[in-house]
Amino acid sequence: MTRNFDMRIPLISTGLALALTAYSTLKPPRNSDATRETLIELVIGIAVAAVTFLLTRRAVSRTDNPPSGRAALVLAITGLVSVLAFFLGIFSVALAGAALMVALEARRRHSSSRAAAAAIVVAAVTVILSVLIAVVS
Repeated sequence: MTRNFDMRIPLISTGLALALTAYSTLKPPRNSDATRETLIELVIGIAVAAVTFLLTRRAVSRTDNPPSGRAALVLAITGLVSVLAFFLGIFSVALAGAALMVALEARRRHSSSRAAAAAIVVAAVTVILSVLIAVVS
């Protein structure tokens, strides 16, 4: 396993997911249970991000079987579908961050991959849509 694991993407993705969750539940007009709802959603967001990034770290850190651009594209598409289907920033931003991690590692190890490049684009679109939905909804 690689010991030089870059934690910036998981931390930024998780922080953005939590910020979007807090913003979307606490912005006016709020109901009386907004604080409780926010805390529950934040705990769920942390759990989803932790599981997502632990599994992604394991996949990215393997030296015998490096991650593929296709795996990154599947994660990115799953994140995009989750934001379009559920209008939630919780799962989509964490999945987009995981897709970005896998795509960048796949590109680093395989020089160039169209699937990895597509995954990066889809992950970026997912994050933008998540922010828009949190602000507008």
